[in-house]
Amino acid sequence: MTIPQFAGIGGYFPARRTLGTVALARKGLLSDARLAVGWWRRPRDGSPRAIVSHVANQTQLDRTFAACAHPIRRGIIERLGAREMTVGEATCDYAVSKPSISRHLRVLEQAGAIVRVIDGRTHRLRLSEHALEDAQKWMSEQRAMWERKFDVIEDYLTEQRAQRGNDAARSTGGAV
Repeated sequence: MTIPQFAGIGGYFPARRTLGTVALARKGLLSDARLAVGWWRRPRDGSPRAIVSHVANQTQLDRTFAACAHPIRRGIIERLGAREMTVGEATCDYAVSKPSISRHLRVLEQAGAIVRVIDGRTHRLRLSEHALEDAQKWMSEQRAMWERKFDVIEDYLTEQRAQRGNDAARSTGGAV
């Protein structure tokens, strides 16, 4: 059994049972969510522990954005949008080494943006069926949230303008 490591002020130290989870929580080394879940124990049915961290649950989204972060990878995605291609066809205009191309393709594959089919010595690439879907979903959720916020601001400003108009009419004696 491996002992989990915690980053303390003086570096890394193993968490001991003798310290206790409450003591770790008091020192800020154990989050309330981990304390509630009982992170140090594996469930009795042998299933893996649930990840409580929202950051850890968004690794696929991070991979998707990383896939779109480089101009070569964006270019490969755009080319594959037209049709299925070999690696040579999809990457022929880029003046980079083959190991660099392999790295870019690996990043795209890990993000789930492309699918590589190996037929003998020929590697064919195509966009995956749900390529970049998680990023599109996240962006539409963000767009909806910001549109709601801007609608509230717009309503507030409209209300303030109407109130100023009423105040100006009262101060001039009703003649506008």
